[in-house]
Amino acid sequence: MVWFRGYPFVCPTLASGKKPYVFGFTTGGSREQSRLNSCEPFLDKASVVLVQNSASYSALRNIWDGDITLIPNGVDTRRFCPAKARPDMFTVGMCSNVSSLDKWQNKGADITASVCSSQQLDVPLVIATPRFPNLHVTEAQRILLPHKQIPRFLRTLSIFCQPSLAEGCSNSIMEAMSCGLPCVICRTTGYHGEVCRDIRETPDGEVLFVEPGDATALKDAITELRDTPDMVDRLGKNARTFAALHNWDWIAELYGKVFDRVGT
Repeated sequence: MVWFRGYPFVCPTLASGKKPYVFGFTTGGSREQSRLNSCEPFLDKASVVLVQNSASYSALRNIWDGDITLIPNGVDTRRFCPAKARPDMFTVGMCSNVSSLDKWQNKGADITASVCSSQQLDVPLVIATPRFPNLHVTEAQRILLPHKQIPRFLRTLSIFCQPSLAEGCSNSIMEAMSCGLPCVICRTTGYHGEVCRDIRETPDGEVLFVEPGDATALKDAITELRDTPDMVDRLGKNARTFAALHNWDWIAELYGKVFDRVGT
């Protein structure tokens, strides 16, 4: 069998091979339909399509009656572990590939940078990324890091903000949660938006939700976390508990079951 981690349309010869193949449909939110249109020609010959959230599962099921399996991303909970103490200065962070204007906007980095630097809030923001777009962002707001240095970076933050427009199951959100960071994200995009709960609605909530593109809601969420240390601690513990349920041992077992099913 062939396991294709990316979208099949970037490798058109995939469907012409003689071996069964499995590919991943790894998006959600605003990009879901365009990705679905691009993948549709490859569905009939696929053995299994792996999705990362229920919305993608439903969208695929509407056009294809084949084998669709939902498996979220996992996280290495040993590497991505909480800091021993919160930083002295309240710091907002993001950790995403924002190497183009499109990705910058899709990840919500544009609105996060604007809100954090506004006169009403004025809190430090640091964005870790493998590459940085040519945008009007101060040097203090950016840091270029390879992935192996991300666990240490996350442990320097107070909270994590990623109000994305489109996600399948965000690795960076899962890693931030594993580090015990309170995460401000959108309910409408991806796996975490579907399964996580807002701590303002239940004491066991794992995240704070904001609407995509809503600068006022984002400012209010950051302000609430900055001014409520008890909420930060409780949310961080809940986030770590959630991430621990998605350790790579469990996720690998789910992948193994799919591969065994296809390969026999």
